[in-house]
Amino acid sequence: GEGYDRLDLGNVNECITEVILNGKNLGVRWYGEHVYDIKGALVEGKNELVIKYRTLLVNYLSKENPLPCGIGGPVRVLGCSN
Repeated sequence: GEGYDRLDLGNVNECITEVILNGKNLGVRWYGEHVYDIKGALVEGKNELVIKYRTLLVNYLSKENPLPCGIGGPVRVLGCSN
């Protein structure tokens, strides 16, 4: 975990994400870049990462033209120099 301080989910197709790392809730992103501060939550060795993903309401309402859905990535763990 040394030197890494951010988790970048990349392209999330304009949906809502929430990240939990080792039981610590790192927040929810509704718009913009889905980058999470992982300082203090990342540990040496094995880590447990949970990404909750929610599509927009329009996808439930529009059966004919739903927006793209899912994490397109790339998902990256970034350090101070990235």
